[in-house]
Amino acid sequence: MPQCHSAAKVTSTAPALGQTVALVVIHNVGLTPCTLDGYPGLAAETSSHARIQLRVRDLAPGQRAGAVSGVSPQLVVIGVGQQASFRLAYGDTPVGSAQCPDVAQLLVTPPNGLHSVAAAQGLPPSVCTSVAVQAIQAGTAAS
Repeated sequence: MPQCHSAAKVTSTAPALGQTVALVVIHNVGLTPCTLDGYPGLAAETSSHARIQLRVRDLAPGQRAGAVSGVSPQLVVIGVGQQASFRLAYGDTPVGSAQCPDVAQLLVTPPNGLHSVAAAQGLPPSVCTSVAVQAIQAGTAAS
C-alpha cells in the first residue's frame, strides 16, 4: 500500500500537575488506503518557524509516562477518510531556572513517512521535558 497522505490535529489535551497529555489524530486525506506501522516522528516550531529540538522517547509496551501507557506497534490500515491516533505526554513546568521553549506547532511525521504535517490546534505552549509517545493505533481512541 502507498504511504499516507495525511493531515494531523491535536484533538484533546489534559494538562495536570505539570504534565500535558495530548491525543493526536492522523487523517488519511489521500485517494487510496494506506498503512502505518510503529511510532510517529515529532518536531516542533516556534511562531517564527524556528525549529525546536525535542527529545522524543518511544514508549514500549508496559512502559508509562504519567497517564500514557506504551502499546505494541502494529500494522494499521487507514482507509480513505479514516483516522489513526497516538497519545503523547510531556512536562510543561520549568525545572529550576530553566526556560521552556514556546511551541507554536507540533510537526508529526507518520511512521515511514517522508513529510511532516503541522498539528497546532489545542497544543499547550511549553514543552519542558522529553516527549513520550505511543505507537500509532487504529481509530481515534488511543489508549
